[in-house]
Amino acid sequence: MKTKLLSILAVGALAAHGPSWGAPINVAILSGSSGSSASSLTAAQFNDDTYYDFSATVISGSSVSSVGDLSGYKAVVLGGSGYSQNEYSGATLDAVLGFLQNGGGVVTAGWYRFGVINTSGQAATSADAVTPVVTGGAYDFANGTTVLINSVTHDITAGVGNIFVSDCCIETATALDGGATALATIDNGQVVVAYQETLGRSVYLGLLYEANEGYGTDALRSGDADRLLEQSLAWAAGADSNDVPEPATLAVLGLGLAGLGLSRRRKSA
Repeated sequence: MKTKLLSILAVGALAAHGPSWGAPINVAILSGSSGSSASSLTAAQFNDDTYYDFSATVISGSSVSSVGDLSGYKAVVLGGSGYSQNEYSGATLDAVLGFLQNGGGVVTAGWYRFGVINTSGQAATSADAVTPVVTGGAYDFANGTTVLINSVTHDITAGVGNIFVSDCCIETATALDGGATALATIDNGQVVVAYQETLGRSVYLGLLYEANEGYGTDALRSGDADRLLEQSLAWAAGADSNDVPEPATLAVLGLGLAGLGLSRRRKSA
């Protein structure tokens, strides 16, 4: 009985590793000027987390004009509704760039490139710097195609399978910033998922998590698309892949604790 009890405790201790039992990862979802309801849906998706523990809050991009406005957050998410080419002001983009330079994480999701296409000057420079893909130049998107995962070893894409998108659309990038790496493309080689960690940590996702609901984004809220989003944000925020146990690990912990309780009851009897 003593050996069995020690085994149960060992399993429980193994499952309870890392800082997963500490505070959640605080995330700011920056809604753009078009006021898309998708920001609320993305926040709800993070708060109904599966793989990591997030606490996501929607804040208006127009209310962010300095790095201090993002204090208390580990990462921010930007995107585009698909109805505006000027989602964020220069002050907001400068603040996000400063946040990234100070160690914060940034995830940009479709239609981000479209949403900053009309920026110019310093605003355009900051818009490009906070994402690992080139925001200017040739613009393209695709539909009815598959996101092809190129690497399963990086924390962002580990355990994520290819993702077929039947509805419109997938935003793509044709060029990466210096030091950035592509993790997923479509069949013509255009980039859908990329990251860089030479200037803080930033991730680009061409999937339309932040697009207006009319683009049929429901399928992105579960399965591989959901896992890709969670892992992208966690990596950008600085979480290690071992920081938070997956549901299967939690189930093992539950069994260990249940076994411990059973052992105690038998001893009392």
